[in-house]
Amino acid sequence: MVDSRATPPHTVTSYVRNYQSDIQIDPETLAVSNASFSFKLSDLDSEHKKRDKKMHTWIESAKFPEIVFKLSEVSVVEGQSIGKGTLSMHGISKEIEIPFAVTKEGKNILLDGNANFSYEDWGLAIIKLFLFRVRPELKVKFHLEGTTR
Repeated sequence: MVDSRATPPHTVTSYVRNYQSDIQIDPETLAVSNASFSFKLSDLDSEHKKRDKKMHTWIESAKFPEIVFKLSEVSVVEGQSIGKGTLSMHGISKEIEIPFAVTKEGKNILLDGNANFSYEDWGLAIIKLFLFRVRPELKVKFHLEGTTR
């Protein structure tokens, strides 16, 4: 889920329901040793077709069709797990940090996290429409579930 805010104030939430992930988590210690995540921008959905069409034109999803994250290391700071890795979007790759938590419920392993980014860091211009301006800050939230083998 990605939240963006605009002025005058309102929030737009977009969802990614189709994605690829490869995450290795030790079922005993819940330590994350490897992770990659990707999705096609065509699968980013704000549940408003006209707005999505404009978003895909703005983000140039035909030219840059995919967003990819590849984990490079995990650290723990004051009890909080931080995933460091590369996020590639719009033809630009940047190192980012994502706070996350891993929990276990029976045989299910849950991975939850969130991070804030500025789309300007990936070369995207601020969106302006009449009196509206979409702020460059994006709030990304994720919840992934898997089962132990």
